[in-house]
Amino acid sequence: MSHTSSGKLIAGRRGQTVLDTLREAGIAHTSVCGGRGRCTNCRIRITDSHQVLPPPEDLEMRALHRVGAEPNVRLACQLKPEQDISITPVLQANAAAPTTHKLAGVAGHERQITCMFVDMRDSTTLGEKKLPYDVVFILNQFLIQLDGALRQTRGHYATFNGDGLMALYGLND
Repeated sequence: MSHTSSGKLIAGRRGQTVLDTLREAGIAHTSVCGGRGRCTNCRIRITDSHQVLPPPEDLEMRALHRVGAEPNVRLACQLKPEQDISITPVLQANAAAPTTHKLAGVAGHERQITCMFVDMRDSTTLGEKKLPYDVVFILNQFLIQLDGALRQTRGHYATFNGDGLMALYGLND
């Protein structure tokens, strides 16, 4: 395999993905989902291939379709070339990240979580009828109550905006 960005020729094993081959060769390559074909950050452009590549499987096809990829663009985490190819990364790796050269690379992780949005009912009407100090006092009391409920239920405050709050559940378990 020829990596056009680094100018290196890299040899991989049969059945190995392009992403794994790059990582074993110590070439940084972005892959936020850890090689599961979900993030599309590992996209590569096949710049020179005299051989027919294996067609994308369903997971890769859907991901490429989602981002409107051209026919010569594939996911490095899914493509297992059987012949020599030349590739160019579509997205440049963040070389400053300390884990880009490891096999898992710049990998995120997936987790089932629950996102809860809480909004104070009729707060606009409240704001129109009360003095600003009273509105701030009521909002503070509302948020204090939400904070207590989150602590009791092991929820995590994510953000608040005006009279609303977003909380997350399932981050640690």
